[in-house]
Amino acid sequence: TFTAQLTLLGAIAGAGAEEVVLADAATLDLIGRVTIAENVVDIGRLGDGTTTDRLRPVEVLGPGGAGVLSGVVAIYAGFAHSLALKADGTVWAWGNNGSGRLGDNSTVAQSTPVQVHGVDNVGFLEGIIALAAGESHSMALSSNCTLYAWGNNANGRLGDGTTLDHRTPIIIDEDNIAPVLTL
Repeated sequence: TFTAQLTLLGAIAGAGAEEVVLADAATLDLIGRVTIAENVVDIGRLGDGTTTDRLRPVEVLGPGGAGVLSGVVAIYAGFAHSLALKADGTVWAWGNNGSGRLGDNSTVAQSTPVQVHGVDNVGFLEGIIALAAGESHSMALSSNCTLYAWGNNANGRLGDGTTLDHRTPIIIDEDNIAPVLTL
């Protein structure tokens, strides 16, 4: 039964109307309904390549819908998007892409994972050790303590001293995060 399988789980994250479950085999299973509210158009945030409501777990497909997303060591759920950190330090995202929260230099929703691009849309983020998924933005911390942020920047939530949205990661200057680190 599903209850018995819960002992095999490595991590669980939830936000909005979705639950993300990291299985022992390092594949992702998502539990929950796709729709977050009445009259909301689905954006494929389960990562199974569809916009279909699901009442049972589904595996997150690999990029472009090929295979399944594997090698995942941590997962994060925003309000309408999800992030996965792979063992190789790369970041993958899917779901709602309003304000560029998926970090793929677009605002197009993705129903399967896309790799988060690098700063200035050059290459891809690498060397990441931790992630955070906000309501409409995302953040990453690298092994060299560089903090990245992307997505909605209302009220300056990305910490770059502006209110401009960013569709790819930006580096947060340490002067902007120093007050937070001393709390």
